[in-house]
Parts: sequence; structure tokens; C-alpha cells
Amino acid sequence: MFELGREVERSGADGGAHVRRPEDAFRMLAPELRGLEVESFRVLIFDVRRKVIANEEVSRGTLDAALVHPREVFRPALRLGGAALLLAHNHPSGNPEPSPEDWAVTRRLLRAGRLLGVPVTDHLIIAGGRWVSMRHQGQWPDVAAAQPGEPA
Repeated sequence: MFELGREVERSGADGGAHVRRPEDAFRMLAPELRGLEVESFRVLIFDVRRKVIANEEVSRGTLDAALVHPREVFRPALRLGGAALLLAHNHPSGNPEPSPEDWAVTRRLLRAGRLLGVPVTDHLIIAGGRWVSMRHQGQWPDVAAAQPGEPA
């Protein structure tokens, strides 16, 4: 029953939809991420007009973590000629607030995107029906400077 509900919500969700606001990405990704018992890390890949050309799961983890490496995150974007991407993952705990690890991963992926010429536009965390846009929390990292203890 749950899978049928997800399929109904998903129908037409990708098919070249434009993502102009975080809410648009949430509506597209929530059916796939809501209710999962483990973390799933996804990327929406955009063309130059911010039209979604792919929605890819790049990592699936445990109850409280998903290992994420820039190689897996950017591989589909590079293969498809993506112009930008949006990161998203779920928190099975039900709390959408970013953890220190979420911020560290985001900084690392922002730097990788800058080097590859595929900018990261946002990172959403979805927990049930709630979500957070890390970009709109006012703490979006400056990728020009490496953080202490992190590789440049």
C-alpha cells in the first residue's frame, strides 16, 4: 500500500519538472524519502534551465548515516552533462535539522562541485512531512575557504 501511494505521488514528478524553489524539490523527493528506515542520499541533476534531467540515489546507509563520496555524487551529473545539482537526504529520526556531519559533507561537496564546474544549489533534509533547506538556513558555506581540519 505504501509503495502504491509513493508511486501515485511520484507519477509525473521527474519528467522534466523545473525546480525553482526548495519546495519544488521537496514535493518531488518526499514520496521517495518519507518513511524510509535508513538514510538515502539523492541528487537532482539539472540542465542549464533548471529542468530536472535525473533523480538519482547515490548512497543508502544506516539508521543515522549514509556514506557519501564526491565521486558517487557527481558521476551521474558528469555522465549526463548536468549543469548543476541539488543534494537531498532523509533523517529517519524525524528531525530535519542538519547535523555537524551534514554540514561537513555539504562543504566537501560544494568544493567538489566548484572544481568540477557543477555547482550545488542546495541540500535538503527531509524527515517525514518536514524538511529543511540548508541553503536557506543562512549558514550556506563559503566554498572558497577550507574549514580547519578539512582537506582543501
